[in-house]
Amino acid sequence: MDGVRDSVAQDVQLFLPSDKTTSFDFGITAVSDENGNGDPDQTSVTANKHIELDFNHNAATENFAEANQSIWSPDFPPGFDDNRFIGFNDGGDPDFDFVASIVPPIFVSGDVDWHLKAGFQSTLHVDLGQINSHIPIDIGIDTAYNKTTDTLLITPSFTMAPGAGFTTTGPEGFYKLDFIFNLLFHPDISIDGIDLPNLLDLETNNTLNLIDLSSHSSDLPFTVPLPAGLSLSFDWPHISTTSTTGGADFIAGDGASNNFLQLTLDVDQLAAQLFPLYAPFSNPDDATGFEWLDLKLDGGLNFLQNFVMKELGFDSSLTTITFENGTSQSFDFKTPLLIHNASTLDPDHNGVDFNLHMAPDVSLHNETDLGFNVGYDFSLLKNIPIIDDTLFHSSGTLPIGSIDVYDRTFALGGFNTQDYHFVV
Repeated sequence: MDGVRDSVAQDVQLFLPSDKTTSFDFGITAVSDENGNGDPDQTSVTANKHIELDFNHNAATENFAEANQSIWSPDFPPGFDDNRFIGFNDGGDPDFDFVASIVPPIFVSGDVDWHLKAGFQSTLHVDLGQINSHIPIDIGIDTAYNKTTDTLLITPSFTMAPGAGFTTTGPEGFYKLDFIFNLLFHPDISIDGIDLPNLLDLETNNTLNLIDLSSHSSDLPFTVPLPAGLSLSFDWPHISTTSTTGGADFIAGDGASNNFLQLTLDVDQLAAQLFPLYAPFSNPDDATGFEWLDLKLDGGLNFLQNFVMKELGFDSSLTTITFENGTSQSFDFKTPLLIHNASTLDPDHNGVDFNLHMAPDVSLHNETDLGFNVGYDFSLLKNIPIIDDTLFHSSGTLPIGSIDVYDRTFALGGFNTQDYHFVV
């Protein structure tokens, strides 16, 4: 009886640990039995396959920082300057020469150097509000190179490391307007080659300040006295914050400005106006004079700010990986990268070099509110003569409410990039 030939196919799937290096030979033996009349026939064939998975863990802490970015929006500049002169500004060195004959053959010659600047110099500097921040990020790059199938799996990870922080400053600025008059007139005259004394030399430099406004002016706060012990004060709101709290992927900080508008009631001054004998030997109008008691009540408006800076990983549109053969592609830290035919990336066959170019993805949340507050300032036996001291003093401010003015979350740019090099 003729024998019948047949074939059998069998897939074998191996599950290997993905976090360690593995190297071994995997052998399979195929056995064929033929049973019939007489003695059974048996044969076998063995095939071997080398299995190798090379695992590496790479870790580093990369530091990123930005400076002088807007606290309001990427569309807002952190500040600007405008310097311009409006007027006449011209001259010559020399501007013209002349030669004239008085009585032949006597000649007068000379030249004139001159410069005139007359007009207005305008100088404007504005800071719209800025943030300076730094953020360290722990990165991990796990590589699993399956040399058997020539595939490479790159698994990234990231976490915000301790030490992140930021500071912010609010709007500030100044403006100056000056009138400038500068004149230089220098004639150089000679008669028949003999230089005459420069009796007509003239040089003057004059600057007259017309406007000088600044958010840090010593004239602030500006106070308007009102009847009945009341006064109204205007000031520039100075506000800054420093990060103080945080979590796994964020840091936060808040701050409050001084009152830019404040209504104050001087109670003892009002009492002195209504009852002149209420406090003998006391002068509430003298800030350094003795007073039996001094009580001021106030209500004011200020600005409140709260910032939250959140680390979102890396900007995939700016983060790239470059291979040893010179090719590169975008790299997403949230998605593992599987590379087939990985050996083609290694022209010199001594391990694949990689360069990871990283740009952080950071958001900033700005919440700015208009705050309402009340306060008091109380002194008993204030400015005691001879000892120049006060027996008791207490003051305080109590926030009573706020209104939203600005609330926005946006991408915070301006961070430096970092490069990380590793080999598989």
